[in-house]
Amino acid sequence: MARGIGIVLQWVGRLSVVGAIYVLVCAFFLPAGVQFLNPLVCTPGLELDNARYSGPFEPDNQRLELVCTSTVGSTSAARKVFLIAATMVASGLGAIYLSSKFLRKRQLIPGGPPVR
Repeated sequence: MARGIGIVLQWVGRLSVVGAIYVLVCAFFLPAGVQFLNPLVCTPGLELDNARYSGPFEPDNQRLELVCTSTVGSTSAARKVFLIAATMVASGLGAIYLSSKFLRKRQLIPGGPPVR
């Protein structure tokens, strides 16, 4: 039973770390890939994007940044996206650490009790 829990925790940890990388890369370069984060990151009516909204007679903004945007304006979303990614990395590393506790083999001391 402990080995099964350890393997599940190990894979959950790995997927969490890879998921954090996915969230960061997609948030910057492919915002359509992280639209599922809109309810967590943006206020209602805004969508996650990588460029600020510019008005009809303003020059285009070519800077790459994490923003929630709509047809009327933009707000920054960088802090919330980084918080989500950091939480995913921390929980993933925690799961990997706990899995190592479950997967560690018992060792015997000659003439003594089993040691974990």
